Amino acid sequence: MADPAAPAEATRQEPEPFRFRHLVVVPVAAWLVAALFVGLLGAWSVLARTYYAPDEPQHVDMVLALIDEPRWPGVADRMLGTRVADSLVPAGFSDTGSPFERNREAVTTEDAIPRGQRPAYADFGADEPTEWINAVPQHPPLYYAVGAVALWAAPGHEHWAFDRVVGFLRLLNIVIVAPLPLLAYAGARRLTAPAVGVAAAAGAGHSRDGVAAAAGAGHSRVALAAPVALLGVPQLTHIGSTVNNDNLLITLVGLLTVLLVYVATGDTTRRTALVVGVVGALALLTKGFALFLPLWIASAYVLAWARRGLPAWRPPLVAAVVALAVAGVGGGWWWLRNVVVYRTIQPTPGPLPAAEAGFEPRFVDWLEPAWSFLVARYWGSFGWVDISLHPLYIDRAAWTLGILLALGFVFRRAADRWWRADLVLLILPTVLILVIAMYGSWSTYTYAGRITGMQGRYLLPGVVGLAIVVAVGLGSVLRGRLGGLGALLLLGAAARFQYLAAVVVLYWYYGDRDAPSLRASIEAMLAWQPWPPALVWVGLGLAGAAAVASGVALLVTAVQAWRYGAVPAAERAASTPAADSMRSTSR
Repeated sequence: MADPAAPAEATRQEPEPFRFRHLVVVPVAAWLVAALFVGLLGAWSVLARTYYAPDEPQHVDMVLALIDEPRWPGVADRMLGTRVADSLVPAGFSDTGSPFERNREAVTTEDAIPRGQRPAYADFGADEPTEWINAVPQHPPLYYAVGAVALWAAPGHEHWAFDRVVGFLRLLNIVIVAPLPLLAYAGARRLTAPAVGVAAAAGAGHSRDGVAAAAGAGHSRVALAAPVALLGVPQLTHIGSTVNNDNLLITLVGLLTVLLVYVATGDTTRRTALVVGVVGALALLTKGFALFLPLWIASAYVLAWARRGLPAWRPPLVAAVVALAVAGVGGGWWWLRNVVVYRTIQPTPGPLPAAEAGFEPRFVDWLEPAWSFLVARYWGSFGWVDISLHPLYIDRAAWTLGILLALGFVFRRAADRWWRADLVLLILPTVLILVIAMYGSWSTYTYAGRITGMQGRYLLPGVVGLAIVVAVGLGSVLRGRLGGLGALLLLGAAARFQYLAAVVVLYWYYGDRDAPSLRASIEAMLAWQPWPPALVWVGLGLAGAAAVASGVALLVTAVQAWRYGAVPAAERAASTPAADSMRSTSR
């Protein structure tokens, strides 16, 4: 029993700090949703034709170049190699070998080269530079180093057909983004945990009393909506299953989202700060959009400081210094190097041609199409922006997301007065990346008269944070006996959205567009795969089994919530993990 005469700082109950086990000690339903996510990624990896993903030839070319010579070239020193350029023709991507002149026709079964006769990259001869610049070296090298090491370590990769090499790298990207649902659940569980006494990641089994246990069970059901929300973004499963450096940044920022939720709700330990710094450094070595991270990390520690009160300034400040120092030293050096060598933070291979004489940039003329591009490409604009979902479905998805985000801000109730700041912290990555992208696009438009840089995939690093806020929004209105419905409703909407997107891609890329046939499109897709059809069918079957299993698990959760519910009073009194400690320090 605490000494009543002891100072508040000594008696304050610390929230549970972050542990990596919090990412895996989750309900079976969360694991099944994660399995379904992996199944969807696998399905999308075979839906997209080889090289038909944003800049995929350039990304593959850079991985192969690092295996040949483990040295990062200057920003304008890498021309696309002849191996990748020559492979574009048998891949059905280009008739000229140019990565910028795509074959926009659908392919049929008869067009495919038999699987055993497809050339390896080595069959195209020595790799020589072409006339087309590879702009990838403007990015940091971490993603490409990971790909090069993985491919180099694969036995016999030198003899694989070129499309199997691309397929292998796609599988590697699936592995990279596979943890996202578990990250979303862990962050949502921490944010919605009713009290310090309830274990943030492991569920209600470790709670101190029956009321907290009932509340913890209810909040676990709320948290299940977060990983399911990720399934409703077809662009995420498309990009996540192809060769793209966005994927490593998406996962690293997703992990940082969980870490900073712990930080903001009271975990100001130096150990967690060190992990935050290491993950931040890795993100800074992946892509330029990670430059928002120092502001985001600092914001989380300021929020932790605000919760503790001004007198308890030392732990948050020390932890913030550790996190920012490690991230700055570990990853900031790359950007400082750019400033020294290229006189700019983000160099480009060469200047764009200036706009025609008489061009006058108008903000309205830029904003309307730029925003339309961004929204469409966030939800589902596939390939090299070859085909998109119908605008009606995109508008519905965007409005639904906006409403669910708003519900969290309007209806969420917690004893902790900083709960809205938690939600702001979660959407901050999306907002800050949007600001960076819009600034770059507007600057290019004013000079060159072209709208560039408004790619929806650039915002995907913030998707875990948005998914958590969506879960909070649903949990704010679906309480008590309705607490299990949120995840189930999201799963139904996501299934419909994914089906529509898959059908669009199948009909666009495969078969005869003049006489569309689902069977003919599927047969053509199988004929063009690097993998044997039997293996593809097994993978699709496992994805289907994961869909059924996750649906059943979420249905059981909803039925249990309806039959037993959570204690309404406990849910109304539930707070974030910092609430108890805040109340104790305020006495």
